[in-house]
Amino acid sequence: MPSFIKPDSYLLRRRVVLVPPDEIKTEKIQQALNQLYEAAESERMDAKKGFLVGISAPQIGLDLRIILVDLDIGSDNLRPGRLQAYINPEIIWSSSEIEEEREDCYSVDPRLFGLVSRSLRIKVTALDREGNRIMEEFSGYTARIFQHEIDHLNGICFPDRVEDEQNLHWVEEQKYLQYVENWKEWPIKCPRSLWLSIKTGSGA
Repeated sequence: MPSFIKPDSYLLRRRVVLVPPDEIKTEKIQQALNQLYEAAESERMDAKKGFLVGISAPQIGLDLRIILVDLDIGSDNLRPGRLQAYINPEIIWSSSEIEEEREDCYSVDPRLFGLVSRSLRIKVTALDREGNRIMEEFSGYTARIFQHEIDHLNGICFPDRVEDEQNLHWVEEQKYLQYVENWKEWPIKCPRSLWLSIKTGSGA
């Protein structure tokens, strides 16, 4: 079973490589896609935990520009939808309209959440699993997932996007349901120094 690499891994800190289009149908790339799906589905079985809604190849140690995005799930995160693969995805347009929403991530400490500003609408170009060029527009929560996962391909984790330290939150597991109800006013903050220690592996 593919597993998520540690938050201080070098693959999460740099831009990963493009997949040559003529290699998409090779065993190597198809197997990498299978590994991504396997890792994603393993985190979509327990309704009490919520569901993984996106994943990038570097999160499981693959130096490839590939992401999976759940195209059907809503921000209530109540049920999983359809995961779709995007190879060499690129955001070619984003709206000036911005929304701030809470995010978390499998590649940071599970107790770390943050309020992240993202464009409400984006246009993405990519290749699908068969090597076909696709161009699609997304909005709302789905657009946020794309931006979060494409950030991973460029060595960025969501806390890096949070400019105001007051918008980094620390949530113990037993208080998660309280956080879901009160994330906008959550009183327990995560000092940026703590995030940096997690990011560099110098302690948490």
